Amino acid sequence: MNIFGTILIIIALWSTTIQ
Repeated sequence: MNIFGTILIIIALWSTTIQ
């Protein structure tokens, strides 16, 4: 599992949700 990649995806989705 690539935890770092998953975290990046979560941050990206979170950023789009805030905007």
